[in-house]
Amino acid sequence: MENFVELAWKFLNSSLGITLVVSVVTFVMGKIFTAKPAWKKLVIEHGPSVLAAIKFAEKKIPDDSENKALARLDEALKYFMSIEPKISAKLNAEIIKKAITAVHATAEANGNI
Repeated sequence: MENFVELAWKFLNSSLGITLVVSVVTFVMGKIFTAKPAWKKLVIEHGPSVLAAIKFAEKKIPDDSENKALARLDEALKYFMSIEPKISAKLNAEIIKKAITAVHATAEANGNI
């Protein structure tokens, strides 16, 4: 066992060993820092459907209703789940809500709503 530990230590301190360790660490760090949350992937792939759900909810729920923001979010979620049933089966409602909220904020900032 001691011989194996010595050989491993010598390999790790060699040029090839250091290169291998740095390559593996760089690969893992790259995967960690470039991973996108599920809601962001949903927005990238199905942004127009999310925006359609938001616009539908904006039209359906009047401005003077109680808890209009929550009611509109709920209505947009229901509409999106009805037009995209395959996606709705894969993702939970919280991810879809985050996507709706992000798209709504962007659309409102851009003046699309």
